[in-house]
Amino acid sequence: MGKMMGTLFCTVSKVLGACECEKQEPVPQLTFSGEMDIYELSSILIDKFPDTPIYLPDSLYKLCSIQDVKRFLEWDNTDKQKYLAEMHDCDDFAYRLKGQISIYPWSAIPFGIVWTNIHALNIVVLSDKEIYFVEPQSDKILETLEPWQGTEIRFIAL
Repeated sequence: MGKMMGTLFCTVSKVLGACECEKQEPVPQLTFSGEMDIYELSSILIDKFPDTPIYLPDSLYKLCSIQDVKRFLEWDNTDKQKYLAEMHDCDDFAYRLKGQISIYPWSAIPFGIVWTNIHALNIVVLSDKEIYFVEPQSDKILETLEPWQGTEIRFIAL
């Protein structure tokens, strides 16, 4: 009976786009290429977004390449989830991706959530010490926001 209920639950979850019952590959390997303390990271973010509230919870961050992040995004299935207005929308995608990457050793990289005037998505600072936006609904990595993503950064939390 227990296995049958698990199978039924998984089938219903698949229909709703939330099942992860299939065995997933191990988390991709990560190669750190440096580190950055809270002061340097804060300086990079404040230079780019001087009037934006920023929350940095850790005192030290590890840096990785864009290729590492791309490998993680290929592994992760956040972008495969079904969009449901108000129930599973942009903020839910951004929080899900942040949660997925918050596993060791990935949790050491400066990866967080950004709120604009109309959208929520993710943000990361990489080994080139540049800021990138990550659209969790498509896995697209951007150097600047696209017009539909908003024009003003309102809050950043890593």
